[in-house]
Amino acid sequence: LAPFSHVQCLDPQPDGVKGRWIRTVQVSPEDTLYTLMARTAKESVVLLDAAGPSYGGTGNRIDWGLAGDFVAASKGIKVILAGGLGPDNVAEAVRRVAPYAVDASSGLESSPGVKDPEKVKQFIFEAKSAG
Repeated sequence: LAPFSHVQCLDPQPDGVKGRWIRTVQVSPEDTLYTLMARTAKESVVLLDAAGPSYGGTGNRIDWGLAGDFVAASKGIKVILAGGLGPDNVAEAVRRVAPYAVDASSGLESSPGVKDPEKVKQFIFEAKSAG
């Protein structure tokens, strides 16, 4: 296995902790380019996901127009797109948003908590073919 290159951090990075972090930003319908820029000003890598009662796996999609504007405006920040992605829509998401990477969870499951190997393969194929 390859060593970790980043650690995903759901809460603010603790003071004095050094390392590579992926800041998860829950994007709500009320967010604007300004609010996203303000919340990520000090980050080098962010994961944009749909706001919800928990982190990830909700199947809810964020506004790809806003995400694309954020990618274009946030030079120097690597943006990982998440939220409602699956084999059926990841290619369009990659074309519209131009993220550094994509992340999926529930969109790759055959039943809750069980990943479908064929969906995973198709997701990777679609994501690579679009980018």
